[in-house]
Amino acid sequence: MITYGADSGLRTRLRTAFEVAALDLATRYATNDVALHVALVKAGIGIALSARTDRALAEDADVVALPLHPPVTYQKALVWRGVPPVSRQLKALLTILRTDR
Repeated sequence: MITYGADSGLRTRLRTAFEVAALDLATRYATNDVALHVALVKAGIGIALSARTDRALAEDADVVALPLHPPVTYQKALVWRGVPPVSRQLKALLTILRTDR
């Protein structure tokens, strides 16, 4: 199995999902670079658990990417400095995010 390194939050989510399913996440190779996941798969090293939204998967017709069922969710957060005051661009982004819910 090729997946994310121990320092990745996604690795923790994958490990938890495997534990819930009573499966062993037997990671042989670990990297946070999805392009490297793809390169290792193409070299015949193994199969990979990668973020489906990563550009490296969308741009390579030589690999097959299937979604996980049930999906493994990974929430992200928008973070910004409190000082100086919020920029016009950030205000616009926050408006979009708040109305998209």
